This record gives sequence, C-alpha cells and structure tokens, in this order.
Amino acid sequence: FLKNIETVPLKNILLKLIKGIQPEYRDHGVNVICTGNINEGKVDVVGANEIYIKFVDEDFYKKHIDRSAKKNNLVLSMDGEGRGKFAIHESDLLNIVDSHVAILKINTDIYNPKFLNYFLNSKIGSEQVKLIETHNKGAMAIQELRLEKIRIPSISLEEQDEIVKEVDINLNAQIEISSEIEEQNLNIEKIFESYITKML
Repeated sequence: FLKNIETVPLKNILLKLIKGIQPEYRDHGVNVICTGNINEGKVDVVGANEIYIKFVDEDFYKKHIDRSAKKNNLVLSMDGEGRGKFAIHESDLLNIVDSHVAILKINTDIYNPKFLNYFLNSKIGSEQVKLIETHNKGAMAIQELRLEKIRIPSISLEEQDEIVKEVDINLNAQIEISSEIEEQNLNIEKIFESYITKML
C-alpha cells in the first residue's frame, strides 16, 4: 500500500529511543508504565486492571528519571506477550517505564506525535510492526535496529494535523455510539429485572 508514495523510516523520525528499566516495586509512589498499561493507542496507569497498577518509590524515580516518559512521547512494548503496541503518553503524571517498554522521543519539528500514534495503530502501521518481530533468547521481540523497516508517509505537518482532526472526529463518534450501546444494554437488563419483580 505504501509502495507508491514517499515514506521515511520510523527510525529517522526519532530523536532517541530509551529502553525502560526493571523496577523495584513498592506499595505506593510513582506509577510504573508496563505493557499492560498500553492499550488502544493510550497509556493508562490509573484506570487499568489492578494487576497493572504498580509503583516505585521517589528515590528510584529520581535515580532513573531518564527512563520516564514525558508528555507526547510515544511508548512501545518491545517484548513478551503484548509486544508491538504503540501508544502516546498524554499525561503529566510522574512515571517510570519498565524493562519491556521503550520510550520514543519524536522530532516534533517534522512529525506530530499524535499522527504517528494513530498511523502506527492503524492496520497499515500495525501490520508493519508484526513483520519486524524477531526471536530474542527464545521469545519474540522488537529490535531497535529493525524500526528502520517501519515506513511512515512523508507528509507535511499541516497534512498530519488535518488527519489527526479527522481521526479525532471518528473516535469521538465511536465513544458516543459505545455509550448509547451501553445505555441500551442497561435498559434491557431493567426490562428483565422489572418483569421478574412483578412475578414475585
């Protein structure tokens, strides 16, 4: 699909890729970003499944502050189950990225991080990610050097911004539809509850 248009390798858009670190977990403190916190192009360290809500203490955070994702960085799950997931970090919450995740600092002079995130989570982007997986010590993983193989459309920032606006409109429509479906499902439950109550 991308063969007939001008593209650039993802690696050329990155200012830096920083791999996370194995945390020393604590009961509370600074949030840890792990693979389980990366879903549907978003990072969620608050509303995620309880098993993925983990912390390190402030001393550990300060010691490894370079392994912290900043707002508008992308993160990528590099290995293990759930590998190959991209997401944009949109929060100002302090965090540490664990050893299965990498931080991708984007050259924002030429690429909108939100555009990149949407593209990499699209069918065209995610299929490319699957193709670069390799065996690493018996397990499948994403190797940094192979990010060269992921091609990104070479378009202006203005065009990227326009695409982001269009995708946002469609995503908001999806949220509205999901809310309507949830409301209708609740109404169905109430019908049965009301019917059973009358039988008592």
